[in-house]
This record gives sequence, structure tokens and C-alpha cells, in this order.
Amino acid sequence: MVRVRRSRFLKGVRSAMAKRFSGRLYTAERRVREAQHHSDPSSCCKPEVTIFATPKNHEITLECHSVKRLKEKEPHIVEWMFSLTEQNMKSLYESCAWGWNPTAKYKEMTESGAWYLIAKDYKNSSLAGFCHFRFVIDYGVEVLYCYELQVEQQYRSEKIGSKIMLMLETMSAHWKMKKVVLTVLRHNPRAIRFYMDLGYTFDETSPSCEEPEPHYIFSKPTLAN
Repeated sequence: MVRVRRSRFLKGVRSAMAKRFSGRLYTAERRVREAQHHSDPSSCCKPEVTIFATPKNHEITLECHSVKRLKEKEPHIVEWMFSLTEQNMKSLYESCAWGWNPTAKYKEMTESGAWYLIAKDYKNSSLAGFCHFRFVIDYGVEVLYCYELQVEQQYRSEKIGSKIMLMLETMSAHWKMKKVVLTVLRHNPRAIRFYMDLGYTFDETSPSCEEPEPHYIFSKPTLAN
């Protein structure tokens, strides 16, 4: 009889946990769907976040576009983003187990779920940098995932990357994502230092220092949650 009662008790606990997880996952999926399919997920950002002057007096405007719109209206920007990524990252990819696969990278950057923040210097008719991001479910949790952050050489050390990350965090909070998540190559100390200075730390899903993977997973909780 005791065994029967214990069995029923454990079954009830498992059932309750399954329902709780199912409800949590439903909420996560709903939040991601709302953010990912919005016409402009950056509409929550105030002008002081999207337009700013750099230390070298460049006036930068951060614009948010879906990859679909960019491919239809400004395909040259898509090509520029891929070229900049190749320029900045090819040697880093080639020096680790991942290798550089331009076809795979271009496919990733142009998939239907991709969103972009484009840093534009209108006064000088220049593109300064960009960020590829998406709202996704990551290990059962709703997150804003930063896939790529690249800045042109002549615009580095002007806080553009920091401003882009602030805008990501603002959107993450508004759309009730749990955290901003990103991947960083472990042999890219400059990038690691940049993210750590902004408050990013090793995510619980990250490979450890002892594991052979060439990357870490960093994250920063969304404070509004």
C-alpha cells in the first residue's frame, strides 16, 4: 500500500511538473512569436538610443530592418554585411575547428528569421556597422540572440558596438525576453573583453574552459524580467 501511494504521489508530481513546463514553454513561444513577427521590434527604443554622436563626432543612426526588406529594397547592404563579416571573421574561423564556409555563413545571414540593426553615418554617406539578431527559444527559454556584431575598421573605438548592444538589451526587456545571448570565439580576446566590460558573463549553457569547443556562450539577463 505504501508503495502504491508513493507511486501515485510521484506520478502526480511528474504530471504537475510537466504541466508547469508546458505552460512555461507556451508563454516563451508566444513571446518570441510576438517579437519576431512584429513589423519593427525596435519601435520601443527612444531616439536617444537610436541616434547618437560618437567620440569622434560621427552622428550614427541605428535602423532596424528584417532581412526580407533588406533583400528587396537594399540588397547592396546585405552584400556589404557579408563582406564585412568575411573581412573581420574569416581568419578567426579558419584558425579553429569551425573553418570558414562562406556558403553556410551567407545562408545563415539571409534566413527568413534574421533581423538587423544597421549603423548608418548619413552625413558621410557611410555604413558603420551592423548586428544580426533574432528572437528565439534557446534551451526552453525565450531570448534575444545576437548572431553577429561587426563594425567597420574606421569606426571602431567609437562606442558603436556598445550602443548596438544597449539597443538589443532594450528590445529584449520590452519583449520580455529572459536574456540576451551570444556566441564568442575563445581565441578572440578583444571580443571577450568587450562583452565582459558590458556585463556579459558565461551562460549556463556555455562549454567550459576544459572542453574542446572553440567558443563560449555569453549572456546578460534582461533586468525588466
